[in-house]
Amino acid sequence: MCENFATAYPMLADILPLYQPPELSPSSVSRLRIALLADPQFAAERPDYVNNLYYRSALYKLPALFRHLNDLELDLVVTLGDIVDRHWQDYPRILPVYRQLKHPHLFITGNHDAAVIRRQLEQFTPTPALPKHYYALQTPRFRLLVIDGNDVSFYATRASPETLQQAAQYYAALTIAGEPQAKSWNGAIGQSQYLWIEQQLEDARQQGQQVIVLGHYPLAPAGKHRLWNGEQIARLLTRYRVVASFHGHDHRGSQETRHQTRFVTVPGLLDTPDRVPFMIAEIDADGLALSGGQINVVPQPEG
Repeated sequence: MCENFATAYPMLADILPLYQPPELSPSSVSRLRIALLADPQFAAERPDYVNNLYYRSALYKLPALFRHLNDLELDLVVTLGDIVDRHWQDYPRILPVYRQLKHPHLFITGNHDAAVIRRQLEQFTPTPALPKHYYALQTPRFRLLVIDGNDVSFYATRASPETLQQAAQYYAALTIAGEPQAKSWNGAIGQSQYLWIEQQLEDARQQGQQVIVLGHYPLAPAGKHRLWNGEQIARLLTRYRVVASFHGHDHRGSQETRHQTRFVTVPGLLDTPDRVPFMIAEIDADGLALSGGQINVVPQPEG
């Protein structure tokens, strides 16, 4: 995937790590330990004190968090989207910070990432389509599905008029129905990706693998940050008894359990100058053990 991406999108070379799947080699055949963080949303901007948003804080929050995580036994670290807030030039400042992390890690592309990437792509002629960003990682015991909620969204470039039309149809229908997720900054899973997810779940069931889903937009509970077709995807995951689905996007965080499936939204790093939330998920034959964590840091002066 990485080599194909580099060839197809040379203008996105600065963000190649976002699209590079990690090697998944659990230290235990029967257990998987994952650390999850969400929404650093770095920007070289002054804080939004009214909304408690500290855009530069990722430069000191992430190193502190990585020092903590480096002392833990982990198989993977996941950033659940929105690495930057608004500027392309912020990626080269924040991505090198991840070199301090000794564990394998993967990135989900969030809505802020998609908006920045779209603007970068539209500087070129012909304009490429927004890259699709969904794939599977697996071991004999586990399967991780990385899903792409920007699949059908207003973040599509002008190279994808059909996708923009589908996004407009979703948005109009949800608005008419009065659904809380009828927001232009949300998105949906398209039909091709839906069929891919369903096939992955069926394959995993036949192989006896436990499944974890990773995406940016919450699937459940209901709310304004939810994926446009979150209920459809949540029902699919529940039907296949997925262990858990982890998300970002809603900085407040949330949890909901449906039958044997946990839907977990990890609180965002952007909010507050000093608190750094994260979660540790341990999956084994008994299911999911989830612990919330937080470290406190000393805020650095805004320069």
